[in-house]
Parts: sequence; structure tokens; C-alpha cells
Amino acid sequence: MSDVVTVTSRKGAKLWNAINGDVLRNLDFGTQWQYFSKSSDEYGVNWYNVGTDEYVTDLEVSESVQSVSQESGVLTVTATGIMAQYSVNGRPWTDVLLNQGEQYQYFTVAVDVWGGYNYDLGGNEWVQGANTNDPANPNSVPLRQQFLNHAVEISTGKSYVLPTDPTNRFGPDYFDCSGLVYTALQYFGINIGSNSAVQYANTTPIDVSELQSGDLVFYGPAGNTHVAIYADNNMVWSAMSLENNPNIGYETYGNMNIPLAEQPFRRITQLGQ
Repeated sequence: MSDVVTVTSRKGAKLWNAINGDVLRNLDFGTQWQYFSKSSDEYGVNWYNVGTDEYVTDLEVSESVQSVSQESGVLTVTATGIMAQYSVNGRPWTDVLLNQGEQYQYFTVAVDVWGGYNYDLGGNEWVQGANTNDPANPNSVPLRQQFLNHAVEISTGKSYVLPTDPTNRFGPDYFDCSGLVYTALQYFGINIGSNSAVQYANTTPIDVSELQSGDLVFYGPAGNTHVAIYADNNMVWSAMSLENNPNIGYETYGNMNIPLAEQPFRRITQLGQ
């Protein structure tokens, strides 16, 4: 499909009689057109010749798209400092920078010929699903699960340190419970505080039946004693204490020898509802 373009603009694509000429008519969203040549104008816009004296631009069409649909939702950027693109896998908008942890509404989803999902944030500002939590992709890993996976990755084999050690509690070689949560969330551009009481206050209570991987479990009054990351099957991952061996790892959430907080099960809404 390298010689085919798809209309990926929700408003359709203008069909021009020449490069920067006059508009003949509008092509419908989702329609595909064979092109015979491709050239760029003085502004860097790509023009596709789709017939005799008929042209479309990469402001409204994309190459290498197998399907496109108008569906909306919210995505979270998981990569650092990426640029939106004019079309699917196309030229970057040099003045539209997307930062890790930011959330955007999307309005159109396109699947490219390599199976990648791409999202239009409005006004033909496309972002690749690989740089986001990829919400429309049925094979994507939920952002909460990515958070848990990252916390496990950065703390496996590392040692617990008392929270009174402000230098080491955020890694990379030592963590306390809230320092691990803080550092793991920083990777996604999310900050809910650096101690468990503040993290408790900045999260949303949920019922035990709603627990999913990447939710938090708190202990002590207002969560001020301990915080752990839920990991399914009643297990949590956390930096526990100097007495545990290993002292960063998995444990049953009800087997921590400290009382659960009131409303102990809580969700980081920035990772999704």
C-alpha cells in the first residue's frame, strides 16, 4: 500500500487542481486513493498526485494506513518529549511538543500497515500509540500495569532504606515504600507526592472488588505508615522493612503485620479510571 493514501482528516481532504492551486471538491474521510507521484512545496507540505490535475496534501491524508475510524477517548503520553505529526507516521509539528505524563483527548484512530495504532488529537495532530498507553489497541499493556512493571524493574534486587534517609530513599540503589512509588511514577511524568500520607490524599478510594494491578494499598492512619503497589491475586509489591528478606518484593497485602488504612485501596487516576 506504499502508493496509496488514506483520507485521515475527520473533515475530509481537499482535492486541488494543482499544487497550491484551486479546490475542486472534497474527498470523504476514510477513502483511499492511489497516487502516482509525490512532491513537496516551498513550505514543506507533501502533495500527492492522485489523477490528472488532481492533488491532495499530507495535511489531510496519510500513507501506509490500513484502516481509520472516528472514535474518541483519552490517552496518556508515556514517552519523553515527542512531537505530534501532521499525518500518520508523517512530518513532525515542530511547535507541538507532547510531554511524558500529559493526557489528551483523541478523536480518530488509524492502524498503519505495520499494525501500529495512531491517534489524532484534533487538527491533524497525530501521535504514535507506541509513545502512549495505546488505549485503543487491544494488545496494549494498561498504564497501571506498566507502572507496576516499572516499579518491579527498578527495585528488584535493591535494598530497603529508612524513610528518614532523604538522600537514598528515591533510588537507584535503595528505596523506602513511598520513595519507590514516587520514583516509579516520575517515569510517567506523574507526581502524587513523595510520602505515603500525601500519596493517600492524592489518590481515589476504590472498593476491594475493583482492585487492579498498579492500584495502591495503604496502611496506618490516613495511609501514613506504609504504601504498596497491588499486583493481583491479593499480592502487593513494596519496599517493606529492614527485617524482610528480600526487603523489597511481593507479599500478601493482608500479611504486612500492620493495620490497613481506612479506605486502604486507592487508584492513581492519572494512570486511568
